[in-house]
Amino acid sequence: MDSNLLENLIALRDNAVQELTEAHDWANQLRAIIKEPFGTDRSVEADYLIIKILRSFTETISMLNSGKVTDPVPAKPAEVPMNSASREFRVSEERIRSSALKPGWFMESKKRPVLSSGSDQVDVHE
Repeated sequence: MDSNLLENLIALRDNAVQELTEAHDWANQLRAIIKEPFGTDRSVEADYLIIKILRSFTETISMLNSGKVTDPVPAKPAEVPMNSASREFRVSEERIRSSALKPGWFMESKKRPVLSSGSDQVDVHE
C-alpha cells in the first residue's frame, strides 16, 4: 500500500475518532442536563449541545464520505460559553425557537399514541 495513502487513512481515522469523541462528551453533558429535576430551565444550553452533537456527526460522515483529510482537529477546542453573544449561537437559537419541534413539544400534545393490546395497530387517545 502506498505510504501516502496509508498516512491519509490514518489521519482520516484520527480526525473521525476525535470528532466523535467530542460528540460523546457533549452527549454526556446533555444527558446530565436531561436528568436534572423539573424547574431547572437549561433548554437553551440543551438545544446548543444538540446542535453541536448533530454538527459533529455531520462533519464525521462528510469527512468519511469524501475520504479527504481536513485540517487536524485541535486536541480540546475551547468551549463557547453558554451566555456568549456570538452570531452562530444566536442564529442557531433563533432557528431552534422558530422550529416546530420546540423543547417540550411532546408535552403540549393532548393526544397520546397507544398500542392496542393483541394487535399491531396504534390508537390515538386524548
